[in-house]
Amino acid sequence: MSECEKVAIQRLLTWAKDDRLEIDIRSNALDVLKMACSYATTGVLLHFNSLLGYFAIISGEKHPPATMPKILLPGQKDNPQFEQLNEFNSLQQWRIFKQQLQECLKEICDVRPSAVFDSVSECLAQSFEHIEEGFKAGCVSLLGEIGKDYPSCKRYCKVFGVS
Repeated sequence: MSECEKVAIQRLLTWAKDDRLEIDIRSNALDVLKMACSYATTGVLLHFNSLLGYFAIISGEKHPPATMPKILLPGQKDNPQFEQLNEFNSLQQWRIFKQQLQECLKEICDVRPSAVFDSVSECLAQSFEHIEEGFKAGCVSLLGEIGKDYPSCKRYCKVFGVS
């Protein structure tokens, strides 16, 4: 992996996690990061735990981070319908963003299941009262991806006591 690819992946991760950026910019960064998961898996794999931790943080958040306040021109009035439409759009983009993040994680699990099994299984081994429902569901989904790989599936069954 080249130094340029490492820097690009690091920047994509920074942009995706930066809640000062608009959600559509962050979403675009995740789109490109998902491609990197397929073509530069080794580089993204180094950041898997960081992505998983970030997913844990945002999975329970129903609303996106607050956006920057808009600047109104003198005499310009707020349109309540426009504000309501923007709020609906923002919520929809937030859900899509979280789904894209989970898809990036799934892509890594699909390509390198044995390398990420321990991280995902340790998340589910924690006390369930401390884990958000959305994050638990996401981890179970990731384990489903990992389970498609037969050797990982055998480890999965052994760790969770399934025969």
